[in-house]
Amino acid sequence: MRFSLLKVVFILVSIGLFAGLRGQSPSCLQSWCMEDTVQDGWCFSPELGWFYGALCPWVYINDRGWFYADGPDEPDGEQWLYNNSNGWLWTSLSSFPFLWSNDLQDWIVYYDITLTEGVVQSGGTGVLTGLGEATISLFFATGTDEPQLLERTSSDEDSSFSFTTPLQDEGGIYYITAAIGDEILLASAYGNEVPQNVTINEMTTVATAYAFVNFFTESGDIRGELLGLEIASGMAANVVNIETGDSSEVLLTSPNADQTNALRSTRNLANLISGCVTDEDTCAELFAVTTPQDGASPSNTLEALINIARNPAESVDDIYSLSQVSQPFLPTLVLPPDAWTIAVKVNDTGDPSFPFSGTANTVFDDRGYAWINNNTIQGESISTMNVIVLKPDGSPSDGINGNPPSVVRGGGILGAGFGITRNKIDGSIWIGNFGWGGDNPGPGGNGSVAHIAADGIAISPSDGLQGGTDRVQGIIVDDDGNVWSASYGNNSIVVFLDGKAERSLVAANVGCGPFGLALAADGTVWASTVGGDIFGQASSCSEPSTVTRWRINDDQTALELISTTTVGEDVKGIDIDVEGYVWVPSGGEDRVYRISPDGSSYVGYQGGGMNNPWCVRIDDGGDIWVANIGPFEVLPGNQVYRNAAVSKIAGPNSRSGQPVGTILSPSTGFTLPSAGAPVLLSDGTPLRDTGDPAQPAFVPFMRSVSAVPDRAGNLWVTNNWKPNFLSNLNGDPGGDGMIIFIGLAAPTEPGRTQ
Repeated sequence: MRFSLLKVVFILVSIGLFAGLRGQSPSCLQSWCMEDTVQDGWCFSPELGWFYGALCPWVYINDRGWFYADGPDEPDGEQWLYNNSNGWLWTSLSSFPFLWSNDLQDWIVYYDITLTEGVVQSGGTGVLTGLGEATISLFFATGTDEPQLLERTSSDEDSSFSFTTPLQDEGGIYYITAAIGDEILLASAYGNEVPQNVTINEMTTVATAYAFVNFFTESGDIRGELLGLEIASGMAANVVNIETGDSSEVLLTSPNADQTNALRSTRNLANLISGCVTDEDTCAELFAVTTPQDGASPSNTLEALINIARNPAESVDDIYSLSQVSQPFLPTLVLPPDAWTIAVKVNDTGDPSFPFSGTANTVFDDRGYAWINNNTIQGESISTMNVIVLKPDGSPSDGINGNPPSVVRGGGILGAGFGITRNKIDGSIWIGNFGWGGDNPGPGGNGSVAHIAADGIAISPSDGLQGGTDRVQGIIVDDDGNVWSASYGNNSIVVFLDGKAERSLVAANVGCGPFGLALAADGTVWASTVGGDIFGQASSCSEPSTVTRWRINDDQTALELISTTTVGEDVKGIDIDVEGYVWVPSGGEDRVYRISPDGSSYVGYQGGGMNNPWCVRIDDGGDIWVANIGPFEVLPGNQVYRNAAVSKIAGPNSRSGQPVGTILSPSTGFTLPSAGAPVLLSDGTPLRDTGDPAQPAFVPFMRSVSAVPDRAGNLWVTNNWKPNFLSNLNGDPGGDGMIIFIGLAAPTEPGRTQ
């Protein structure tokens, strides 16, 4: 392990933890110390280099390790020490970095201790106010158990504090709270390592509240699945610089900054609680506007922000007005938002030669990495030959330690459409090739699917797997490893038994344009058909939209049709709730239907921003998320899908407590508008709108076709825009990235649909 000036063995840097350390004053080292020191206790010797000697008689020398400065009582320097956390400890020169704890009756390692120095303050871009006498608590959360309290100290009059963090033997995330009285509680969250310098302020509290909104318990601590906690810590870092308390580099730069309203929204939210932080007389008003409908009033500033994150469409105008009173964070929103969501836009694929172009659908692998279908080559309407893989924080996967690279190529990937899924048996990824701009994915109309290992290595051959599929949209793997494909181009449902193309079962003439698939708990599969003759199906078709249910017969020789429900118009991505009901978007009617498990009846729902809904997904909290591509604005000459949005409907067991079908999103849906800057592509060039010459575009979020929650409840929404439809009649010019709404959904395991 490497040493640094701020990573030292706990014996010398644990302030106030030790009693009974036999030793002398630092004067024992005066003969070695020169006048210049980097901090208290560090000295420099021409013979020895830098060394730590504030707590004699033990001294640490960077180049030589620990030694006993004043001569040990015993030949090997053995000694008993006392530590408040671990009781009596035995050590010697020969035993470092291991210490024996009588209380634990075990050897413990204290080799890599982090000394963290921090400051608690109010404010950011404007006036800064130090917050002294705050109670600082360091926690370590490892999962669903109660988090460990590792350290507790107080900030000094100058608002500074410090503590040491022992190396933990298990995975987890660190977080810090700073309490002043009962009503002011600030927080900051980290990954599996605490930085050497931290700032705790309103902005770190905003980031923590939103990123960990799904993991805060009623008692105020953070618990949950470890992977979800780790993902949440990465999202918090997308909002704030945890060392300085300023806005993150992600939000300050393209494709965010003022290209979206997220940066300014976080400043409004930080300002909202700053008035209470600096003047407790204003806390009552803060708690009033952040009390949810039929919910309890918050008792502190952190709870106030958590309430907003959980109920972003409530009291929007009142929250905006109060956020204008104290403004240490600037500049802010000019007008109230549709809802108090925070969304991060990402557009870096990891390979500038293959930028985002028509993001279509997302599936998460076992590590929480997002695999994203990429329709076309940017700026053209022909098929791309890759998919994109992003880390859980939205940055490109790097191909290190068994992770896939980004982009992933090979295996016959060609113009992937809506179909991408994960085989939970082996973690591999299956991709449906649709083909764009005349590039059909296979010879003679015989389309293909691609099979990729979890590390990004192609399993399928260079021309993909072919077994009766043609222009595949939805694709899913059942619990037995059978791969189901919605074969859009030839109006068929195709199953590769055990994932083998040579063992394919084909149900032909199932309706016009099979599209979405969903796996039921009993192993049957539901399929949607779009209806009508669009997108160049192989044969003319005029049948209406349907949802059908299928099973593999007992001797695995054919697919059996169980039920058919004629419903909706232009039906695409579907999902199944915990009661077995199937949720179906009807793009031509601006509504979503819920079909009974036997397919005999259905109920429709409208509102909440539903406008040309394309796909539904259900989170593990029971709520339904609807991706809307928005209206096609023909007049006055725009030809642009400008109003993409995500709608939310209460499902069974909804965390909202509302009945099934209750609309939970605002009338606009959840959106991501501009803050006034033109949209830039990943290479820095502006996205062009309509007109002659083409004008800059100011719409960062267009034409959403899927919204998929991850294990932390972040909602990953495709940005599948068409800047100018009429200039691209022969294909889709492609979208420029992904929109991630932080903590908006419930944490969700990779699911039943594609």
